[in-house]
Parts: sequence; structure tokens; C-alpha cells
Amino acid sequence: MDFENAVAGDPLADLAKFRCWVVLGDADKDRALLGGYGVAPGAERERLALWGLYYALDSWCWYAAHVREGFLPPLRAEARAAAELG
Repeated sequence: MDFENAVAGDPLADLAKFRCWVVLGDADKDRALLGGYGVAPGAERERLALWGLYYALDSWCWYAAHVREGFLPPLRAEARAAAELG
């Protein structure tokens, strides 16, 4: 995976960002992505959920600050879903 703003460190952080921006809650895409990268249930999924929450909140703050309210409800739902997984 190679996309803008990838960071050094936990590879699940980049995967979570990709899920936040590309997968957008599509269960088939998510299953294929996680299966392809070999993300197993357990600690890896918990870390992925935490990073997902981080990116959803980070995105929400950016869009709220830049007056793009249309993006806020989906990001709010993403943050709630990520929080429930953890």
C-alpha cells in the first residue's frame, strides 16, 4: 500500500487511514483488505480499531474547522464504530 501521508511506525496506522478513506464501511472491501494483509482477530484488530478512532476524530476536527459539515455525520459514525470495536 502506498498512499499520501503514510507514516513510519505502526503499519496498522496506515492501514487504518486507508480503511477510513477508502473502505468507508463496505464490509466486502474491509474483509478483502484485512484478509489480504493478514490482520488476525485479537490484539491487531484492537490496535486497528484504535487507529481507526484516531483517524476518524482527526478527520472530524479538520472538517469541522474548515466548515465542511457534510463530512461530519459519516465521520461521527466511523468514530462510534471504531470505539465500539476496541
